[in-house]
Amino acid sequence: MLMFHKRNYAIILLVVLLQNQGIASGEFKLKDDLGIFEENIAPNSDHVKPKNSSDLPISDAAISDYSKAIEINPKSFNAYFTRGFAFTMRGELDKAVPDFTFCIKNNYMLAKSYFWRAGAYVVLGSYDLAISDYSEAIKIEPDNADIYCGRGDAYKYKENFDKAIIDYSTGIELVPSNIVQAGICYSGRGEAYIVKGDYDRAFADFTKSIELAHEFPENNYIAYFYRAQIYGMKGSYDLAVSDYSKAIEIEPKSFQAYYKRGVAYGSKGDYDKAIADFTYLINNRYKLAESYRLRGNNYGALGSYDLAISDYSKAIETEPQSFQAYYTRGSLYALTRNYDNAIADFIFCIKNNYKLAASYSFRGNTYIALGSFDLAILDLTKSLEKDPDNADAYWWRGLANHKKGLSDKAIADFNRAREIDSDYATQYYSKYDGSVDRKRTEDLDREISEIELKKLELEQESRIYDIQQEQRYKQQLLENQQESLRLQKETLELQKKPEIFKPRMDDTIRTDCSTDSLGGVHCTSRSGL
Repeated sequence: MLMFHKRNYAIILLVVLLQNQGIASGEFKLKDDLGIFEENIAPNSDHVKPKNSSDLPISDAAISDYSKAIEINPKSFNAYFTRGFAFTMRGELDKAVPDFTFCIKNNYMLAKSYFWRAGAYVVLGSYDLAISDYSEAIKIEPDNADIYCGRGDAYKYKENFDKAIIDYSTGIELVPSNIVQAGICYSGRGEAYIVKGDYDRAFADFTKSIELAHEFPENNYIAYFYRAQIYGMKGSYDLAVSDYSKAIEIEPKSFQAYYKRGVAYGSKGDYDKAIADFTYLINNRYKLAESYRLRGNNYGALGSYDLAISDYSKAIETEPQSFQAYYTRGSLYALTRNYDNAIADFIFCIKNNYKLAASYSFRGNTYIALGSFDLAILDLTKSLEKDPDNADAYWWRGLANHKKGLSDKAIADFNRAREIDSDYATQYYSKYDGSVDRKRTEDLDREISEIELKKLELEQESRIYDIQQEQRYKQQLLENQQESLRLQKETLELQKKPEIFKPRMDDTIRTDCSTDSLGGVHCTSRSGL
């Protein structure tokens, strides 16, 4: 369920009106009361209390004066109402409610007293009481858009989204072009539409809210934030980043906006900026395990595997049950040939029933790399029990069976993998034509030996001159090239065995292989007559 940003509609309205009358922004710092909150804040928490009461225009002396006025004249309804208003502005809502209640019992400024008490109830999480108060206020002032929008908020927080949309729509109809009231109503209705999955209407409402309230962008945090989410869902990551950035300009300490923007940066391949956002969150200890894990993902995308593994490990230290961190760290351990650690991470995932099919498959692949083909076959079989259409698992089990010399089983697995995904299963094979390119095999052996010598030279040079970084890169490049050549050699060897792959008579398979800048091999297959 969407975690809404709690707000007191009455306070938002008042703040904007005061700003419109020329009150200096420095005299009116009500960030908490403006409803700019982080997610997962409990309704009964103290999040509505100002960080520093000296930031507000309501002083202790003012409260004291109102109280003295009440002592002198217990029937001074205006003093009760004004003191309730002052308590509200200070975030002391539990003190504001009794003052407005006194006014209501004495029929003083009845609609406004209901309205302000309802706003306090909303922030305190007493949504039914808030709805009741707003409804009483509507009976008195049925054409007041503010009351409808306030009740819309209460319905929304109560998760009665259909009624919320009706109230927001009524408020908009009453003041269709008002930059304050209509803008806030559009924003609230957009949130309700998001929860109902009506993203197009939500997008339109957030955009309208931004257009109407362009003179007061500080009240459009919600609109920018949620419109950015819709952009992200549609794959428009540049626009998502732009809106999240505007939300951050409005509320510089909105960790949730940094978090979402970091995800958007990573999705659009801007890994360095994603890392910067997650680093900011880590420094502020926001969603620490997730921030470490997501920063690790971006390090991994950049090829900085050691940094990625380090971040996954920190995520696990912070949250020992971070199964996704174990899973991704295990994958990177396998990629960097740290097979024992990879197996340990996949064991943890399997014991905790996390992504069982994929975890068994990855551990099976790792066992193949270690030459433990029996264990690999067991794991890959378990993976297929969980996901019978996993072409990868069939392919790798076929390879394990082939390594064990179980040709019939290997053929069955390769063919099943090909039935699921023809490109995947045949990517390393060519049609058997009765001959083997012996010269090419010899050339590959020679090139592999030459690369081995170069590797030894680099290792020696590294020990002598300690030029670690560049030489590790060169060594990795050579290892990748060597692995590619070995793979090509294995392909040629497999061509000697006609039983390994038996294409249909009308199906010719041609495989084209190429080597990338790091020496990795990439092969594609095409079928035709």
